[in-house]
Amino acid sequence: MLAGWRERRVTQRDLRHAADLWSNAHGLMEQGSAENAERALRESVRLRTKRLGADEAETLVAKISLARALRKQGMSAEAMVELRDVVERATRALGDNHQTTALARVRLAGLLISAGHPQEAEELATAVLATGQSSGVMGLKAWDVKLIALAASGRHAQAATEALALMTESASLSGAHHPRTLKIASHRVQNLVFLGEFDQAEQECRAIITSCSQQGALWLAVNNALVFALNGLGRHDEAEATARAALAQGRQLAQLDGRMPLALALALARTLTARKRYDEALHVALEARAESLQSPGGQRRLPGAVGVVIAHALFGLGRLEEAEVEVREAVAVSESMLSPTHHRALEAATLLGTVLVAQGRRIEAERQLTDCVAAWTTHFGSTHPRTVAATAELAALP
Repeated sequence: MLAGWRERRVTQRDLRHAADLWSNAHGLMEQGSAENAERALRESVRLRTKRLGADEAETLVAKISLARALRKQGMSAEAMVELRDVVERATRALGDNHQTTALARVRLAGLLISAGHPQEAEELATAVLATGQSSGVMGLKAWDVKLIALAASGRHAQAATEALALMTESASLSGAHHPRTLKIASHRVQNLVFLGEFDQAEQECRAIITSCSQQGALWLAVNNALVFALNGLGRHDEAEATARAALAQGRQLAQLDGRMPLALALALARTLTARKRYDEALHVALEARAESLQSPGGQRRLPGAVGVVIAHALFGLGRLEEAEVEVREAVAVSESMLSPTHHRALEAATLLGTVLVAQGRRIEAERQLTDCVAAWTTHFGSTHPRTVAATAELAALP
């Protein structure tokens, strides 16, 4: 009896220690110390596995947190291994309707999108929405991931439409100004920009900006979309001012979302290219790429976007061979990580055709532009600005 009492005391002590480690690890991650958080979480997982079992909810929750710490260090492959294990164990031991199962699926789906598997991510998010976790906060998280997966799959119109419905649902649950409602709205405006609906995108961007804190990543993301909308409307002065102000704020808040300074720098470079200030644009884009590659996972951020912007600037400078190298790489990266019908992938493919035209390689250029015009028309419509521009370029071939 005494031995049993001592064993229970040791078990309780280990579980309290595991809980403290788990809690402290989240604080370490917020402080940017993901490596120390990883060590704490591995010990928490070990203790919980020993005292509770590998399939218990508390153990699996610790493994989900461990995956987050790994991802913050740029160790996406390792994080995916952990999350796949959690999804398998949680589904088997806890069932589809358990919150831990839903959380693991949502986290894995987010990682799959960044790894270039949006279809599998959509399937996981849809699986959550088909369970008892479809309502409330977990359901909104699943919808959030599904919207990103839809966009990555090149289904921008569907993403924009579903975001509008989801915004209404989120507002009814949490309020129109709740961060989650505003985040869904930010997904919608990005897709509106891709769809060429610049007036509507500007209107909705400004409404979101007035409702969210200037101290957060959401404000930066919406300003990034606003820059695109303003450029689409030909208001390049406003676009440049907006991009520069947001980029200055983004550099101060880089720890919130490491992608945002890169995205805003590229938005600025695009604006400078539109104003024919190619040297400045190239400098901004190259500097942004160098900074991004220094951070964990930076090489996988905004796949293809950097190469497209650099290629545009090089093209403007008449450095055609260098532009071709950059844009071919952008096409390959975009199509490996996103759908070939994603706006960014098609933009890169069309720019490749433009570069080939400038080099006098008519046969290659015609084949490339013909494919692009067909894709733009099918997936974005005949009146989309990119469709119109690509069609005109194809028609003007000598």
